[in-house]
Amino acid sequence: MKNSFLYILVYSNLKVVKIGKANNISKRINVLKSSWGEPDLDKSYTLELCESKVYKIEKAMHALFIDHQVLYDDGDGKTELFNLDILPKVIDILNYYTNFLTDESTLKLGIDPIVFDSIKKINNKDREVSNFEKSQRQLITTLEQIHFKLEKIMRIISILLKLRYQIEYKYHIEDNFMILSIINERLAKNIDFAKTSDLFGISYGSFDEKYTGGIQFLSSMRSSAFNEHNMLTFKVCINDLELSSDAAYFLSKLKPILLSLPERSPALDIVNPT
Repeated sequence: MKNSFLYILVYSNLKVVKIGKANNISKRINVLKSSWGEPDLDKSYTLELCESKVYKIEKAMHALFIDHQVLYDDGDGKTELFNLDILPKVIDILNYYTNFLTDESTLKLGIDPIVFDSIKKINNKDREVSNFEKSQRQLITTLEQIHFKLEKIMRIISILLKLRYQIEYKYHIEDNFMILSIINERLAKNIDFAKTSDLFGISYGSFDEKYTGGIQFLSSMRSSAFNEHNMLTFKVCINDLELSSDAAYFLSKLKPILLSLPERSPALDIVNPT
């Protein structure tokens, strides 16, 4: 039969001892930490025996010191906490018991902090791996979002280029913005302002942890009259020095796509010669 541990953990700050059983004492201590904090490892005890004996001793000690139990409403192993004053009696009883054992098992004072720390380091490493995997998933999601939106913007620009002799548009650069005006009745009537705005905005991913939320590159979008026609004017940011890495990446791809348009469509000269 496999061995297990009887442990007597001392929590000086709570003035209690915890008497319990564990196959992996270091792992058990690490779990209990969320309920009771760090035990005094140098003042705590362990006794390694076959699992059936450990189970019987644990139950016997609980029954023997039931009148000294310290009650808590919540917490892992809350029924196994006893007044710290019983510690000397617990140790005397267990030492007396081990004198009759044939396998030379002894009650050991102190729990090796090196073993305990190694468990904590493993758990910390697991958390680091988990955080890294989460960060990678966020990064992939952000890149997918960026490329999806860039493809749709490129499709719009391609349409303007293809129909440059039919659709009237013009733009100019003002400070860090591209001011693009499009004169087209069909577009003015059917444009979805919310979807268009979303197309030029991104949520921050995991390139830079200090940035949260997102950024909108479409500064403004408005409809107005121009020569008895409806004109849409878009103000798009194409230069910004204070950006997260993912936003800067998006802008680095967005800018050349937008600037691939001629500043003035030939349709303007055909309809309104200057």
